[in-house]
Amino acid sequence: MGAAGLASGPAGARPAGRAARRTGASVRAVLLIAFAAVPFTYAELLLGGLLLRPWTLVLAVMVPLVLAMPINLRAVRHLLPYLAWLAYGALTLSWTLAPGPGMSFLGQLALPAAGYLLAWRARADEIRGPLARLSFWGIVAAAVMTVLSLRGLIGPETFSTRPTAMAVAALFVVATMDARSLPYIGLTTALALVVTFGTGSRMAAAVVILMLLLSPALLSRGGVRLLVAAGCVLLVIAVSGTGAFRERFFFSQDATLTDVLTLQQDVNTAGRREAWPRLIRECSTAQPEGLGLWSASVLSKRLTGGVLDHPHNEYIRVYCDTGWGGLALFCLFLVTALARSAWGVLRGPDPRLHLAAGLLVLAYALFAVTDNPLVYSAQFAGPVLIVLGLSDRLLPARRRRDRQVVWTGETWFGPRRQAGVPAVPGTPGGSAG
Repeated sequence: MGAAGLASGPAGARPAGRAARRTGASVRAVLLIAFAAVPFTYAELLLGGLLLRPWTLVLAVMVPLVLAMPINLRAVRHLLPYLAWLAYGALTLSWTLAPGPGMSFLGQLALPAAGYLLAWRARADEIRGPLARLSFWGIVAAAVMTVLSLRGLIGPETFSTRPTAMAVAALFVVATMDARSLPYIGLTTALALVVTFGTGSRMAAAVVILMLLLSPALLSRGGVRLLVAAGCVLLVIAVSGTGAFRERFFFSQDATLTDVLTLQQDVNTAGRREAWPRLIRECSTAQPEGLGLWSASVLSKRLTGGVLDHPHNEYIRVYCDTGWGGLALFCLFLVTALARSAWGVLRGPDPRLHLAAGLLVLAYALFAVTDNPLVYSAQFAGPVLIVLGLSDRLLPARRRRDRQVVWTGETWFGPRRQAGVPAVPGTPGGSAG
């Protein structure tokens, strides 16, 4: 019997090992698909008169895997503010001003959460290289489309400039995260700036420059960072002095960059400055519960006569849609994610990855002031939370229970807990997984 028992042990372990490898391969494939799909979001894809939305395809391949895979307790705990906000958002569909679009918006909000949970099942050392290459070619594709649009070869009805510029800012961080070659960093930066300046996206240009100055690729290159900072200052001054820039961003030829920082009246905010106070007043009557998902977009279009389809400020959107409580949860998610990334830079095993994750969350928070990162899930929010998940997975466990509890075989459909087992780094529930 002893011999039989010895023989059955390894044999019984092999299927579990093969299953784990298959799950890992599936997770890697889905995460790569999520990044490979980003360039397809640059254009409006029509097939037989049907508008194809890449986020629905990405979510469709993510959800079955998320539902079938084991849950990591730490992953859920880290993402809890976002998940709680998502759950409340689903509840608001019962009273929203736009039930159909609200349901679609809920799916867009679910995609980043699914990507984050999947990232906890992936190994960063295996996937970061492919993700960086996909990100670089995503930037190349965006630059090509931007040049084509500037030359009039493709029109605004085909090329989605705003989400493209936002996507490039996120892809830039991933593409340069582990870069060692200065020519490669310079080329990637140049391509990203071609997109942001070519599309006229002020916030995206500022974010790309900030991401470059704080880039993990320049962690040990203080002298290079100073040169880059000086070059960025000169570039901004040169570009802001051109007639095209002043015509696009100012109402007066006497306006300066200082006016941009102080939001003076001669700065062209594309209707935001006028719409935001009216939107806040309208939404203040529906507190604390909010008007329901997508209601802010309905009101924006109504209050601006169709000029603005969205609030172009996600903090106002969240306040309008889900009330003060929803806004508190959303902000808590951003603050805690930034705090974890900062702690990872100081104490974590992979400072470059943790810094990249923190920069992406910072970009998310900045874009939320003037743009629509919540709407652009496949282009921006999805990749951001995937990298954040890879980073959070590597953070050392801070509590004893994180080291002593392994959640095995637990799915969304059936909990099964095994307690008192030392966690192994790289496994679900372990200090690295």
